Amino acid sequence: MLETTLADLPHNSNDNQNTLQTASETTDETKTPFCVAHRRCITAAIAVILLVVGVGGIGCWSYHRHKQEAINSRGDALAAAIAPVIQGGQVKDVATLDKLIASNDPVYANLGRFLKAGILSDKGDVKSATALYQTVLNDPAAGDILHAVATLHLSAIELDTVPPENVIKRLQPLVAPGSRWLGSAGEMQAAAYLKENKPEQAVKIYQRIYSDTSVPEDIRERAKSLANSYTDIVGNNKEKPQQAAAATPASDKK
Repeated sequence: MLETTLADLPHNSNDNQNTLQTASETTDETKTPFCVAHRRCITAAIAVILLVVGVGGIGCWSYHRHKQEAINSRGDALAAAIAPVIQGGQVKDVATLDKLIASNDPVYANLGRFLKAGILSDKGDVKSATALYQTVLNDPAAGDILHAVATLHLSAIELDTVPPENVIKRLQPLVAPGSRWLGSAGEMQAAAYLKENKPEQAVKIYQRIYSDTSVPEDIRERAKSLANSYTDIVGNNKEKPQQAAAATPASDKK
């Protein structure tokens, strides 16, 4: 549940809405913002977060009660910060997130950075948002799940500002065989290939996505539609040189 919530928190601005802009020229389905397109199970995941934190402190309650109280306080702060998301709103309480970041707790601090990066991105401060995402990625204590979703969102806001090959390379571990992130990361990587004018590579990624039954159905359907569209484009591009060659008259023999 946790990975779903982190991947789906709706903190996308126009930067993320343009993530798949190149692909969206083919179909309206890709105009859905990145996070909004993948939103699921937010309420349940919040409960999981708080439950894990609570259970983790039970064993040392008698010796570290003050620590548990601090953890509970941070848990309440996080729940309050994310509460608007449950209603479909935006996380806007930067002061609360700053407190989580200042807590130095690796879980809460990195969650705070992740959420604050989204707010900054919404405001157009991509530079500061990028720095926060990079901090999360550089902290081993953040864990694999948070690293993955931070990679996805960082790639989304940088897709129009960094060389496409950088995005493709960064996302490669998330599209490896068996990856739970294939759908989201694959769409992003395909968009980067399209920016490199490599529709053949994008089609391969789309085909992998819609062939994997573990990928959510909506993403698979979108990938199949895009794969079919760009397959036609690739086919037409290959036919044009052949047609031009056939139309060129042979030189007169002397």
